[in-house]
Amino acid sequence: MKKLLIIFSLLCTATFVIAQRKVVPIATKNFEAKYNGGDIILSYTYNAARGIDSIAVKIYRKNGDKTILLKQQTTIAANKKWQFADTTIRKKEGIYQYQIIATINNEVVQNNELTVYAFAPDKRPFASKLKAQNKKNTNEIALTWKVENKATINSINILRSRKKEEGYTLIKAVQNTDTIYFDAVDDANEPFFYKLEMVSLVDGKTYSSAAVFVVPDFEIMPSPVTNVKALQTNKSITISWINNDVKARGFYVTKRIDSKANFTNASNIITTNARGNNYQYIDTTNLMAGQMYEYAIVSESNSFTKSAPSDTVTVGFKNVITSLAPPQNVTIITANDTTYYLAWSIDSSHINYVAGYAVFVKTVTDREYVLLQDSTTQADVNYVQIPKPIDGNSYKVQAINGEFKSQFSTAFTYNNAFEKEFGPIHLKAAVIDNAVIIKWLAYNTEPIKEYKLYKFNGRDYELIETISADKNMVTTKKYNAGQLNLYKLKTVKQNLVESNGSKVLQVN
Repeated sequence: MKKLLIIFSLLCTATFVIAQRKVVPIATKNFEAKYNGGDIILSYTYNAARGIDSIAVKIYRKNGDKTILLKQQTTIAANKKWQFADTTIRKKEGIYQYQIIATINNEVVQNNELTVYAFAPDKRPFASKLKAQNKKNTNEIALTWKVENKATINSINILRSRKKEEGYTLIKAVQNTDTIYFDAVDDANEPFFYKLEMVSLVDGKTYSSAAVFVVPDFEIMPSPVTNVKALQTNKSITISWINNDVKARGFYVTKRIDSKANFTNASNIITTNARGNNYQYIDTTNLMAGQMYEYAIVSESNSFTKSAPSDTVTVGFKNVITSLAPPQNVTIITANDTTYYLAWSIDSSHINYVAGYAVFVKTVTDREYVLLQDSTTQADVNYVQIPKPIDGNSYKVQAINGEFKSQFSTAFTYNNAFEKEFGPIHLKAAVIDNAVIIKWLAYNTEPIKEYKLYKFNGRDYELIETISADKNMVTTKKYNAGQLNLYKLKTVKQNLVESNGSKVLQVN
């Protein structure tokens, strides 16, 4: 009886321990699937801890955005392989994802997923009937195709090139179910090649279709060129221009003599190049001295559509020259002290060789002469309006004709005796505590930058104080009691022009 009690006590203890043990799921690769040519067979084994005999499972199938419950909560044995056949997709090839959820007492202990390729392992994608057609009078290309075994791929890459054998780039990745795509191109009368590229889910290899091509036919309107220039160069005329339109395939130089006549082509087509946007054409045909020629440039696109003509440029063809005579007698003329002209004499014996004149200026602070803005004139004009000159400005004039330039004329320097007559004239002073207080009356009509106080040191005037423009007095200790102290105040404008100065102030 005692032994029976001990055995019963041990059994109760063991039962209590098993009942209190927490179930810990063991994560293993125990969810598999196989496609048999018709159905998909799922295999699942739940490796349970001791004391767990069965579990409940649910099975879902996902295909794209759809999720379907295939198996309701059903009880299966633990630690044994359990199989389930999905017959709902019989012979429906595709890519499917399955999910199995295992629970014990409504508590999830495993949640596994896997992907199944439901097609024969030897199937390969194959693109057929690829066509490329240009929609009439547009830049739109319609691509159509058919893909066999499309379930074996994720997507289709559409590639395009300007050459059949190389240079293909991806223009769009579409779904494996798509059969049409519209592409927009930027060129006409030139071939575009297309092909499809597919990556197999079975072996990871890339499979390409045969290439097809199309020659689009639509109108491309090019823009006119800009910055057209024409200059005589020795016995020819050089026409230059800038093109900024990538749609242009070439240019025609057109020409006329009579301004009322029609332009005619002076050149064959000048094709675009990859070296830049600058172009030129040298005209040597039937040029006569003393004749005026007009030129314009017409652009042409790959659709053979011509642009509107560019701006017209005019150039006079003159006898070939080797040198030009510089202008003479440069001077400034003004009638009302508000409008100023720089004028010069023209050498009448050489006027036929001159195309124009250019004016250069140098201020007192400049080191070199620079071309005065908007100062270039035609050959028959011997003057140009200039901004009001500043005292000390120097001017030179040069005759020009294409690449030929004369020597500079003799420089003309503008001197204005009244240019520096501004600022305070009379100064007042008082000596307090061995320092001099100097005051003045500020009545400036132009913006002032500052004042400068100078003191005579026996040889010349030395700067001793710089005073801000809003002051009208200064205190300086540069003072020698019992001696003659000489001071002068100068005014500085915002343009840094310094006045001649005030009258000399004497302080003993």
